[in-house]
Amino acid sequence: MKANPTFMELYNVQVTGVAPNITASRAGPNLAGASDINDVDGKGEELDIIYNPTRNWRIMANVAHQEVTKSNILFYGKQLLARMMPVIQQLSGRANHTYPVGWQIGDPLPATSETFGAYFNRVVALPVAIATLNEGNPSADLRNY
Repeated sequence: MKANPTFMELYNVQVTGVAPNITASRAGPNLAGASDINDVDGKGEELDIIYNPTRNWRIMANVAHQEVTKSNILFYGKQLLARMMPVIQQLSGRANHTYPVGWQIGDPLPATSETFGAYFNRVVALPVAIATLNEGNPSADLRNY
């Protein structure tokens, strides 16, 4: 493999077929270790009370209050999307998978064919919007008390 492999070479993406029936597939495992970052900030207080009424008896109580916020969610992913948006917009009206049999350039896609734009919105844009919706707000992953 060359010094700076392309994405297609790095992840073994294979493009086959002749227009308008071109398909792309990837051989091999999922993108191992593919993830993004976010910042987590936590603040809180904790109180522990321990009382030993007898030598063999212990009563314990614990109260905690915390607030965790996330910021910079999908930091690199949002940068990549911003750079790729012109290409995504150019491809948005095209068929997501193979074109229907007999389709010619200039023909409208049938209602049963999903466009790349609809696919992108469903699989990428909506999950990114949901993930970043609560950015800067207290995290719903942890209870306050």
